[in-house]
Amino acid sequence: MSEKDAAIKEAQQALDKVVKYYGIDASNVNVQVTFEWGNATRDAHTYSDRRVVINSPALIDAPSVAASVVHEVTHANQMKLHGVNEGTDVSLVVQNHHTREAMGYQAALSNADQLGLSDKKKQWYAEQVEGEKAQLSKDNLKLLESGQYWGMKAGQAGQ
Repeated sequence: MSEKDAAIKEAQQALDKVVKYYGIDASNVNVQVTFEWGNATRDAHTYSDRRVVINSPALIDAPSVAASVVHEVTHANQMKLHGVNEGTDVSLVVQNHHTREAMGYQAALSNADQLGLSDKKKQWYAEQVEGEKAQLSKDNLKLLESGQYWGMKAGQAGQ
């Protein structure tokens, strides 16, 4: 086994342990939460087929990895329950994108104490939530904050 393959295997094992240790419900993820070596520019991503990948920049510490997984699993849950965010109405797609991101960041923030996130990381997640909310129309912000956006409230990661 090459050194790179050994490192990928070790990272996947660590990722599996984080998911198990924190009890993250990844049942709506297609296959499993997977470590992907190749992309050094993003922490994590959820593909339209509900595959969740965690990239090497996310491998800071166990709480940070867990928060990234919670965020991405939230997107897999959204896709399972409400479909992929696509369509011809660009405005609607953009609003849905920002809503989904706000929910993903809020899910991690809502679980911050359980995950053991630092105050600095909690502040970062709070800023991300507010940044995404700032992109929403007044009506969509109301829907999100009242829990009426798809019947989901921000922070419901394991639905």
